[in-house]
Amino acid sequence: MIEGARRLPSQHISIRVPWHDSGWSGRVCANPLGNTHCVALPRIGDTRDDAWESSVRGELFDAEGGRLPACAAERGAFMADFAYERRFPHPYEHHALYTHFRRTTYVHAPRSASAVPFGWMMKGDDGVPENRQPPGARLPS
Repeated sequence: MIEGARRLPSQHISIRVPWHDSGWSGRVCANPLGNTHCVALPRIGDTRDDAWESSVRGELFDAEGGRLPACAAERGAFMADFAYERRFPHPYEHHALYTHFRRTTYVHAPRSASAVPFGWMMKGDDGVPENRQPPGARLPS
């Protein structure tokens, strides 16, 4: 360790990625209809367009984000050697406190994976994360 540096605790991060038959290279699956994993994940299965994905199977993602397969929102190209853009409504835009939030453009850097904070996955019925504390944590007084 470098002299004067502080030793910090190790951190672990897990990022879920959907199964991909082409190695997450930034291409539409070679066999989109055969990828049953994507059907099981709601953010992919509920929004995918099987006819379109089958018509462009094996093609590179549109780097400018004009049209992307549903798995693009779930890190379906995290090993791609190129950047691509994805445009989407802000996750909280429907909540009264956040109606001023506008459509978001997110640039996925080459060989990167966007992570979703665990709290976001623990959303209430209104789509906003609940105020959950880890076991033993105390709220400030």
